Amino acid sequence: MASSLAQRILQAHLELSYRLGRRVTLAEFGALIAQEMDRSEAFTAAAVSRWEKGVQIPSPRIIEAIAAVTQLDPGWISQGEKTRAPAPVRLPPPLVPSEAAASTREPAVGEPQPARGDRIPRRRT
Repeated sequence: MASSLAQRILQAHLELSYRLGRRVTLAEFGALIAQEMDRSEAFTAAAVSRWEKGVQIPSPRIIEAIAAVTQLDPGWISQGEKTRAPAPVRLPPPLVPSEAAASTREPAVGEPQPARGDRIPRRRT
């Protein structure tokens, strides 16, 4: 039996409550979604209820925020299937200028290394 978008949003909400070990109200769920989207105003409990009942369909941006808050696959929430794309990779924080100077690139194995005193030609622009 295929589940509807509304049922999957409700299930995502319930799974978040289970993961946190307490009941997450509709208003709290709306506030978490709005916070994920950097909205100044939270979604109302009535708006979240309309999504969960299937009365109103949330935008793809809202579905992605629901997925981020609940740590579920956005493809599953929107379509009922997992997406084939891997999860986004979080990049390490940028290097501080002092760290950037300290970390020098080591030449790869087999890569020719310039002899001491050799000039490295510059690219002309």
